[in-house]
Amino acid sequence: MDTNSLVPGIMVDRTEMLNDGASALYGTDAVGGVVNFITRDDFTGVELRADGRGTSGATNDPLDHNNFTIGALVGGSISDRLHIVAGFEYFKQEALEKFDLDLPFRVEGAFFAPYAEKSGLTIAITSPPDLTRLDSMVTSGRTDWDLAVLDGRSHWRAIDRGLLEPLDVGKIPNIDAIRPDFRMPYGVVTSTGASVIAWSRHGFADATPTRWADFWDLERFPGKRGMYHGLYWNYEVAMLALGVPSRDIYPVTDDKMDRALDHLARLKPHVAVWWRSGRNRPSFCLRAR
Repeated sequence: MDTNSLVPGIMVDRTEMLNDGASALYGTDAVGGVVNFITRDDFTGVELRADGRGTSGATNDPLDHNNFTIGALVGGSISDRLHIVAGFEYFKQEALEKFDLDLPFRVEGAFFAPYAEKSGLTIAITSPPDLTRLDSMVTSGRTDWDLAVLDGRSHWRAIDRGLLEPLDVGKIPNIDAIRPDFRMPYGVVTSTGASVIAWSRHGFADATPTRWADFWDLERFPGKRGMYHGLYWNYEVAMLALGVPSRDIYPVTDDKMDRALDHLARLKPHVAVWWRSGRNRPSFCLRAR
């Protein structure tokens, strides 16, 4: 059920499921049970909330499809007998392609179904995970997920919000097969990705870029650039271009961010495309011919 069309998530304090006796209270249509959304009717003040996330597509680009949620909640007493709470939430989700729709079934066949048969457990898949939904479940005290696959940024944001429970890695039978630096208190790393430099051979006949500093070198490698539209990948490559060792890129500090932004500002006038989808990149190089 799409609850976004029923009540703004920012207004929900908790949900209650009524099974026994529901038809007596709500009529025969409720014979299967009723879900009550208990709102934050005593809220006072102003609360703003925003979340954005992406799902993987056929291009293996983690932001091929974007979801975005923004909400606001305002509440206050008008008099001793009147308290008003108003909420607003806007949710946008790009349409998923066939590959994305098939992906949960592919994962189920490859991993979950064999494990369920071996263990005797029933595994229910709700995909893709959503940080706003996770927040609502924890706030309401009714969680539908035992485990969730989150991207790196959502993982750390969920920890900051207190949405995750510590993981007992001792209960993972093959934990020794996972690199020690991939084991963390609230989860384990399941996959990694990389950003690389791609170029048209027609543009550079005598030399080829081999490092991120070359990407900034407009004298040796003149021409327009294409970069990802988000900051977090660009922060990393800007720091590498400045000669910062990869081990020192994180944690982020104000000084590091200022250096990265200044370096990106130098290159910005030469960036012709801020791409969003992985499928765009090969076509841009082909057009450069």
